[in-house]
Amino acid sequence: MTFPAGQHFVPEMLQKRFVDPEGMLWVYDKRVPGRGIWRSKPKGIFKERHVYTVARPDGGPSAMVERALGAVENAADPVLGRIVDRVRAGQSLNLSADERRTLLLFLYIQHKRSPEFFRSFPLDGDVEDLALSAIEVMEAESGPMPPDQRAAYLSAAGLKQVEQALRMSVLMNISPQVFGVLEARGIAVAFIPRSDRSFVLGSLPFARFMSSRGREDLGDPESELWLPIASDVAVSTYGAKGEDRVVHLVQDRPIRQVNGALVGQSSVIASGSRDLLRAVTRRLGRVTGSKG
Repeated sequence: MTFPAGQHFVPEMLQKRFVDPEGMLWVYDKRVPGRGIWRSKPKGIFKERHVYTVARPDGGPSAMVERALGAVENAADPVLGRIVDRVRAGQSLNLSADERRTLLLFLYIQHKRSPEFFRSFPLDGDVEDLALSAIEVMEAESGPMPPDQRAAYLSAAGLKQVEQALRMSVLMNISPQVFGVLEARGIAVAFIPRSDRSFVLGSLPFARFMSSRGREDLGDPESELWLPIASDVAVSTYGAKGEDRVVHLVQDRPIRQVNGALVGQSSVIASGSRDLLRAVTRRLGRVTGSKG
């Protein structure tokens, strides 16, 4: 079965809530500063070839991880839509138990799935040592591995597949402890009621802020981890369970704080507003012009 080689790490269903009236986004990539700012449809950005593809036992490519992530996106899309609609209409969140759990799962997975995030974490050992340990397990179960198969497994390409499999295993693991912490927190939604202000979207899409006690971990109920889910709406877990709230951002400072965090940490930034993207990237001293 074939599947797309280009796989989104920021889902199209999330990107579409930031587009301009023509369904387009303005984009800046820090890795190619000479290109400036350009315009793209959501299907063309925040993607990478085979970023989630793993090898099957027979060596062929598997879309197992990509399909699992897609299932989470499909479940979360209508929940995000209802949150955005309710907030814009001035209504309370009033999330059902199923909506809350789906939202938390999406936030949990989305936080881990950016390649800038999961590639930054060290593995539990040297990849070759881990591969040798895996060979020992396979040989204990099935007998000695043929020399040519062993050589392929320990080749540069083989070790790259081993590393990818390990990182995807970490990505898809749902930690009961971490998810339990999320479930014990409330849901906070920030809404920008001004049409001339908006959030940007980043390749590392969460803005993290420490609590008054100087902690950034989610075990502190005051720590904040904001994910913009639309140009005017962002979601975070905050406080204790049952303390859901909607905050209207009428001042520029908190909007700039979120955008500043996203721009500072992300290699790719996008917005439905060219003026906003030019402003936030100019502060980095990186953009000298624009295209498109």
